[in-house]
Amino acid sequence: MPAALRGACERRGIEYREVEAPNFDFDPAERLPAGDLLYRPATSLAAMRVEQFLFAPGVATFYAGSDDRIFFVGTSQPLAFERAGIRVPKTVYCASRDYDLLDRFAQRVGGLPLLAKMGGQAGAGVVILESHRALYSFVDYALSIGRPPMLTAFLANTRPWRVVVVGDRCVAAAELVCIHGDFRAIAHGGSGSFTTEPPSAIAAAAVAAVKATRLEFGGVDILDTADGPYVLESNFPCFFPEAELLAGIDVSGAMVDHLIRKAIALESTT
Repeated sequence: MPAALRGACERRGIEYREVEAPNFDFDPAERLPAGDLLYRPATSLAAMRVEQFLFAPGVATFYAGSDDRIFFVGTSQPLAFERAGIRVPKTVYCASRDYDLLDRFAQRVGGLPLLAKMGGQAGAGVVILESHRALYSFVDYALSIGRPPMLTAFLANTRPWRVVVVGDRCVAAAELVCIHGDFRAIAHGGSGSFTTEPPSAIAAAAVAAVKATRLEFGGVDILDTADGPYVLESNFPCFFPEAELLAGIDVSGAMVDHLIRKAIALESTT
């Protein structure tokens, strides 16, 4: 990912600089001046803190709205999506071991099997629960390690998509596949699975999801079903180089161009 972004900057005559979060010294002189561009490709808490420290008014980022959006990085996405009118699988936030309540939760999301999600990358932390015994024991374990899970409906017979959004448009998308009998679709089907023009309903749902998180960039996971798309999550930052390396889609260029335009717009308002 850094190589792709570096190349996009160099082609546009922009100086590129990487900052290693663990070794950052938090010197106030390091804060960026207005007109600079800032993007955090890492997901660690250390990287988030460095990003927030480097930011200053007039610096172009993928955070939408007011200057302080960068300091509030956590969202309960299903709730935010629902509030924005975006369809999501039925979801409940679980913090109880009470069996009767767990039974009601299972019914509320459509019955068994259901999915339990504790967070993680590339599908790690997503478990399918196909019996009440599995539900009870898994929730007990999750709560014992301090990871209250989300319980969500399991939607079968779907077409999973990952859509990369920059600003208000889809710049790359891939239809995903399940491998080795897994229920999690985390792999693409090769260069032929990438496109810049996914089905219109998929593209519209992806753009709406990124907007609902008050961001201007994201990798959105969507399930396409017979009655339309359901949004699972919008990832920021997100991994995108496969679209460039395998399909020649210039995602990095679209990202840098967006931040350049935003920096110019910010300068004109100060």
